[in-house]
Amino acid sequence: MYKFSGKLVFDGTYISVKGFVNKIPLIWGFDYDSHDCIHTMFVPSENYLACRKFFSDIKSIGYNMRFLVCDDNQAI
Repeated sequence: MYKFSGKLVFDGTYISVKGFVNKIPLIWGFDYDSHDCIHTMFVPSENYLACRKFFSDIKSIGYNMRFLVCDDNQAI
């Protein structure tokens, strides 16, 4: 994890998935400087619990987040 800058770009995108009537969110985090994908996950909605799970996952893999770049999602 030492090669990453610690600047995390976090966002979500609604995508169509076969078998689902509505689009479902895919939340993702990319390291700003290296452009590497740190983590992605499908979630039922972009809510507090989904964000908490996402950030606990990146903490467990050892990503040393120093900055967070995100939109104005209230769940964050």
